[in-house]
Amino acid sequence: MCPFQVYKVGVTHYFCLDKAKHELGYAPQKRSLEGVVTWFKERGHGRKMLDAVTEENSNSFSYTLRILPVIVATAVVLLALSVLFLIPCTYI
Repeated sequence: MCPFQVYKVGVTHYFCLDKAKHELGYAPQKRSLEGVVTWFKERGHGRKMLDAVTEENSNSFSYTLRILPVIVATAVVLLALSVLFLIPCTYI
């Protein structure tokens, strides 16, 4: 990531709605978080993730077997990196 990208991520952006209100007739609507969540749930959003988690929990042994190679590979990489950084630089 370059310094400019880091800067852009850290900057707070503010926007004025006056032009949209004036030229487009935009009128923002106030909504509660509970209402928005209910709207999404009524349309099935989030259900797929919940169903997937429930299915994984009901069949946790097969899920563990499926992700075991990923866990082992991650452990090997982390071990290799830790060994790499612990070896003193004697060639300098």
